[in-house]
Amino acid sequence: RFRSLLENTSDWIWESDEEGRYTYSSPRVEALLGFSSEETMHKTIIDFVPVDLKDLYQDTFKHLLGGQKSFKGFETTCLKKNGQHVVVENNAVPVFTENGGLLGYRGVTRDITDRKNAMEALKKSRDVLHANLEETVKSLASAEEKRDPYTAGHQTRVDRLACAIAR
Repeated sequence: RFRSLLENTSDWIWESDEEGRYTYSSPRVEALLGFSSEETMHKTIIDFVPVDLKDLYQDTFKHLLGGQKSFKGFETTCLKKNGQHVVVENNAVPVFTENGGLLGYRGVTRDITDRKNAMEALKKSRDVLHANLEETVKSLASAEEKRDPYTAGHQTRVDRLACAIAR
């Protein structure tokens, strides 16, 4: 029953040694990265990171392993076997011997590419909305200034003064 759960979950479940090299890899890795379980053996997550990003993740990865503690949310961009990029989130817990020595880690890796793309789209949408709001306020101020030239520039001066007070 547990083997069936492990091998049919939508996440990649793995075990590694103390250096982060995989010693077990569930079949889900093939759907996630395009590599078979056997192809992942004795490799680390850094081996699947694009060359130009390896330096970015290497130090964090070593720090996480050296801490000998659980880690959550370690995001990496990986290169699939077919050349596509996929963003994954890695979570793991340490496994210790009876004497307290570190054996390795057990972990779960999840594809978060769609989530990251949605977040980027949401940020872009927010920025566009903010820019549109600023343009609307400027247009309204400009229209008011044209109607009453006596107070021309008043809104701009009040804006600068309010910002100076806030600082």
